[in-house]
Amino acid sequence: MDEPYTPISCGFYDQLEILAMRKSPTTIRYRDAEDHEQQITAVVADVYSEDKQEWLKLDDGTIIRLDRLISADRKALSDECES
Repeated sequence: MDEPYTPISCGFYDQLEILAMRKSPTTIRYRDAEDHEQQITAVVADVYSEDKQEWLKLDDGTIIRLDRLISADRKALSDECES
């Protein structure tokens, strides 16, 4: 992905970490590499940083860059985190 990474809100990041701790299936909506909206139901396995970008890993092996998320657990992605 060539687009620069845009950090997500701290509150939304915290929600993703809670979903990872719960280990229960959740519905994730996101935009894929071709910018098509996708929806998947899976367990959040990990939320991590790599190469100055943040990522979501699902239990089925799907990896999504956090700024490509639309919603998780029916909660919409909100504004970026302020420093």
